[in-house]
Amino acid sequence: MTPLILAIWYTSIGVRLLLMAALVRRRLALRYPGLSAFLLISLAVSGYMLAVWASGRGMRAYCFAWTSVQPFEVASNAILALDAFWAMTKFRNTGSFGLALVTVFAGLSALAVWSTTRVILPGFNPAMLADRYYTAICLGFLLLSFLFWRSSPMRANARWYVRILIVYFAGDVLGFNLLLVANTPAARAANMLLSMVCYALWAIKMVPAGEAFTPLMNAEERERLFIEAEEMAGMLGGLRKHARKGQPPSALDG
Repeated sequence: MTPLILAIWYTSIGVRLLLMAALVRRRLALRYPGLSAFLLISLAVSGYMLAVWASGRGMRAYCFAWTSVQPFEVASNAILALDAFWAMTKFRNTGSFGLALVTVFAGLSALAVWSTTRVILPGFNPAMLADRYYTAICLGFLLLSFLFWRSSPMRANARWYVRILIVYFAGDVLGFNLLLVANTPAARAANMLLSMVCYALWAIKMVPAGEAFTPLMNAEERERLFIEAEEMAGMLGGLRKHARKGQPPSALDG
């Protein structure tokens, strides 16, 4: 492992620790439990892998350790994606589409976690398959969810959470394919740097003020809302006027 990769690895651990501390300090850690769980699992995995590398037991021991932590990596990504889905849809009924989407994703996630703990065929490593394709499944799940519910009432933090997570998963998918084409230290460093940028963006964008609602409305919806508000204000004004005159509300008709 090159000094550049090790430096980025250590820096990434530091950024994740800062993000976790920021979530706790801002009282957002329990509001986004999936993100908190993901950070704790990823920090534990990184610490374990660094310890194995520093032990000097060689690449064989490192590869065995990498395979052994893949169930935790896959599970943490599943928790992260489901937490983002909940943050997007917690203020509305997801309906049959949402239920079907979550059911399919949860089933694929359970299969991925289970497969990484088994040797299905001699010489076949399911962890490699999960590492190659599972992040793409997470990306597809989040993209479908966000496209479907993007106009729903949503907290600003939730919107940033999902957007950055889409970039995070997309970067992982692109980075893996880049490594297939050019497995160089520079390619690995670029993949790790993008993940670190996403951690930093979460720390910057997810703030206490972001827990306010930010429903998205187009110009037509805003105009209709203003018209309805003006009509309601006129109706209330009429009710007060007739109440002072002692007339019943039915006098407003016509």
